[in-house]
Amino acid sequence: MILQALARYYDILAEDPECSIPRPCYIMTGVSFALLLSEQGDLTGIIPLFQKELRGKKEVEAPRRMIVPEQVKRSSAPAANFLCDNSAFVLGISSQDSEKPDYAPKRFEAFRDLHLGLLGGLDCPEARAVTAFLRKHNPKEARSNPLIAEKLDDLLAGGNIVFKVEGCEGFVHESPRIRRVWENSKAGNSKENEGQCL
Repeated sequence: MILQALARYYDILAEDPECSIPRPCYIMTGVSFALLLSEQGDLTGIIPLFQKELRGKKEVEAPRRMIVPEQVKRSSAPAANFLCDNSAFVLGISSQDSEKPDYAPKRFEAFRDLHLGLLGGLDCPEARAVTAFLRKHNPKEARSNPLIAEKLDDLLAGGNIVFKVEGCEGFVHESPRIRRVWENSKAGNSKENEGQCL
């Protein structure tokens, strides 16, 4: 009885957009920017997501805390996160471009392949916009894009980037159809043992 009540309360909290308790397959993390895309996948804006936060007696700008898809544990291989990652993965550019010219493009390829695989067959505006962006985007030309150039230093600082599509509510990773695809992919890759609860 107590476990059922706790499980029901967890479900209630997880559905509350003001609550910071993430559901399974999600985490709470800081996000610095959202790439604003047209439905055709063109980059139309870069939205800063910093918020003022009190640290001690000083007010500072910090990345917005947001529930996003669970992130991978990285080793040396370029493993991409789903719909929330840094500029090396999302845009194929990094602060190491001059010393390691292959570093960011390889990460962008991993990010693009993950998303085309998961979202390529999904028929919704958010999936179409993100996959179109990833097919069109050329990391070699990214720095010459005026929208990226304007915020280049901040983008290269390593903060997380998410996506937003014009005319769609919320961020792409919050779309119910996108969430279903993500959760199904995680369920298919789960190595956890299943058993009957009390």
